[in-house]
Amino acid sequence: MKTFLTIVALASVLALAAAVLPDNYVTLSAREKQALQWSQVLESRYNLTELPSAFPQPTDNLTLLGLPEYLAQSFLITGDEMPGTRRRMLLSPFAVVCKVEYRTFKNSTSQFTGLFNTGGIGLIRLALDAIYGPPLGSLFSPTAVLKIYIDGQISRNFQHIKDVIGQGANHNFFLNNMSNIMDKGPNDPQAVMDAFIRTIAILPGDALSRPLNPYTLGLYEQASVNSDGTNVTGAIVAPWEQRLQGHAGLATPADSTNDFRLDLLNVLKEGTVLYDVYAKRSVDAPENELIGEIVLQSECVPSKYGDELIFFRQSREQWRP
Repeated sequence: MKTFLTIVALASVLALAAAVLPDNYVTLSAREKQALQWSQVLESRYNLTELPSAFPQPTDNLTLLGLPEYLAQSFLITGDEMPGTRRRMLLSPFAVVCKVEYRTFKNSTSQFTGLFNTGGIGLIRLALDAIYGPPLGSLFSPTAVLKIYIDGQISRNFQHIKDVIGQGANHNFFLNNMSNIMDKGPNDPQAVMDAFIRTIAILPGDALSRPLNPYTLGLYEQASVNSDGTNVTGAIVAPWEQRLQGHAGLATPADSTNDFRLDLLNVLKEGTVLYDVYAKRSVDAPENELIGEIVLQSECVPSKYGDELIFFRQSREQWRP
């Protein structure tokens, strides 16, 4: 078992490799950034008859996972690739990556700002959380990590999961909704919890500059900037929670014995509405409001780059009322 920050801190952690993005990458437009990373995904795509399935061995001493200075880098590295100086074990080692558009609905009554208003383009990585076991082991726990590119600025990323318990024998990837707030389980290990509590404590800035707890990642940073690179002026209005719900009718076979990546490829095609996006303004809000949708702009691809180099930084800033 692990806490949410264990998952999202390490979901896209990667083996040591040389970066391939240009030095001026941050200054490029969102569309140029998407094209650059997508080209790397395509160039390193796996043969579907030879998908890697042997779980990678750790590239780091596992004791590092208890070191706050080590874990904190998941919040502090701002690039879209793992830097060559950083080595971490893979927690969700296998995935499909797809080009997406986050389309927001303008009839939202909550008047959310930033990316929740403008939407944007990016990549999504659909994976299973697992540790030292095959992707189709007893823990079938889907995750969706979304990267939205910003003109001339670093990307903003969203991490979504339900919990670490998983779905048991039900292999429908879209069975459960996923959120930036992970469900808390009674068996979550206190040692892991303590490691991430210590990690949060050493992050720079005041209390609002650090996550509230190991189960909750704020959405303030995503609400503070528009996709065209302009910063939000005036009040920044962020959801407390963003929840992804598989679009109506979207499912993979519950009783499948296939590799989950093949099941996803069978149902995910360019133009598919992947997720309906719901949000609520505060923890006490009565219900989630439909604010947008995530639509596939491409096929979905399992690839070495998507498994070993792409990086999704975690947001640090807490939600504000």
